Amino acid sequence: MLKLIVALMCFVSVFCVGLFLVQHRLLYPNPQPYSPATLSSVGSRFVFLEYPTAEGRQRAFYSPSKAARLEKHASILPDRIWLLFAGIGMLALAWDDFVQRFPDPNTAFVLIDYPGFGASQGKASPDSTHDSAAGAVFQLARHLRVSQEAISSRLNVLGTSFGTGAAALFAAHYPVNKVVLVSPYSSLLDAACYRWRKPLCYLLRYHYDTEEELSELILRRVSPKIYILHGDKDQTLPVEMARKLAQISPLHINYQEFHGEGHEILFSREKEIFAAMME
Repeated sequence: MLKLIVALMCFVSVFCVGLFLVQHRLLYPNPQPYSPATLSSVGSRFVFLEYPTAEGRQRAFYSPSKAARLEKHASILPDRIWLLFAGIGMLALAWDDFVQRFPDPNTAFVLIDYPGFGASQGKASPDSTHDSAAGAVFQLARHLRVSQEAISSRLNVLGTSFGTGAAALFAAHYPVNKVVLVSPYSSLLDAACYRWRKPLCYLLRYHYDTEEELSELILRRVSPKIYILHGDKDQTLPVEMARKLAQISPLHINYQEFHGEGHEILFSREKEIFAAMME
């Protein structure tokens, strides 16, 4: 019996250590690089923002406002700038159609890839993703030849699915005007416990705490406008997580729940997302 207990404990220990070590691959699966053809095909619509971080060279993509493109002057300072954080398995350039369809001609976008994804080097984590996003904003200011203050006065963040944690984390450490979260989770721990069940989820290696970040945001002297959109039939990140976030402060958080919609409301509810961004 003692040998059986020892063997069982060893098995559990090895399993837990293995799960802890493979989490990176579970959270950030199969990072795919862009092909040269892809980068070449979008070159006319985007300015490549390249900058170093502790993880190596990063590349984000700046989409100038439609007004700037009409004037063929990509360095015009736009009225609004949106930093976009994608879901896992979605490279930054997957936002291309979304950006091109956006109706406001005076809005520009910065598309962020996780380190190790797309054309960016390194290994993704909450810290490295935040550093990459901050580096992109700094490089954008250099490109536009303006101060950081000029950028931050126009800056907003949008995240979808897994990217909502990165968006909230960035907003909590950088002055922004508006935060839009599409199909978010209340915390990465909550999401892990939904997918992996307890107690395995407590082995979580990385942490995004959207609930904590939003709680900090609404305490600012001038808090950003916060919008949360979620489908009530979401099987990937249950709607209860979004409802939990909305209850942090119904006075400060605009919450929209879509009946019968699943996780992919970034595509099915684009009109409502655009409206939140422009309100």
